[in-house]
Amino acid sequence: MNIALYRLYDGRSEFMWYAFLVFKVNRAEMDWVIKRCAPMNGSDEDGCVRLRGLPFGCSKEEIAQFFTGLEIVPNGITLLTDGSGRSSGEAYVQFVSKEVAEKALLKHREKIGHRYIEIFRSSLSEVQSVVGINNRRMGG
Repeated sequence: MNIALYRLYDGRSEFMWYAFLVFKVNRAEMDWVIKRCAPMNGSDEDGCVRLRGLPFGCSKEEIAQFFTGLEIVPNGITLLTDGSGRSSGEAYVQFVSKEVAEKALLKHREKIGHRYIEIFRSSLSEVQSVVGINNRRMGG
């Protein structure tokens, strides 16, 4: 086992450090890991982004207004909640295309109310995975 450290520039004059444990594996083990960890049917081609830092009372309408001029698919906004049903300050938005989602990423660190919003690339499979986890936590 080895440890690999990577310093990545995030585009805003900040650097993030990442540490990875590197294991030697055979082909069968690698196939097993990829099969279980890779997104099943999603990609960054499906026009999804993840928002973080939303005001806790933020509505879907406020998110749609934040992205005025960028077309969101019908029912394309998913607000996340914690185990008690309260807003977590995170959401997913699915746009009509990858190109529109790329334009949405340009609004990274703009504000809704007094909160600046972080925007990250995402995928439908990530949304489905996170929503499934939230539903299980809430007994759904």
